[in-house]
Amino acid sequence: MIKVRHAQDIDSEVFEGDWDWATATIHVRSLVEFDNIQGELLYEGELVLPEGKLAVGDADNEVVVNDLGANTRVRVLARDPEPTGLAEVWIDLSPVTT
Repeated sequence: MIKVRHAQDIDSEVFEGDWDWATATIHVRSLVEFDNIQGELLYEGELVLPEGKLAVGDADNEVVVNDLGANTRVRVLARDPEPTGLAEVWIDLSPVTT
């Protein structure tokens, strides 16, 4: 689970229809190997995906990444973490190499 910025995480008395402050962007990348992206490393490990699929989403939508290896490396990075939660996160996926 990655905790990102949501409307309920911010103290606000008046919303005024402006939801820009309550959004988060998740970038999911399937790479041959990890590159040198700038950001704070939140997690790095390995996923076991017997069907080679990973779903990333929230209560409203999801993206399914297909054709991953049964063992896939995962790295989660963020830039400029804010006190109200993460506004932009990168989830990088790469095959396990031996």
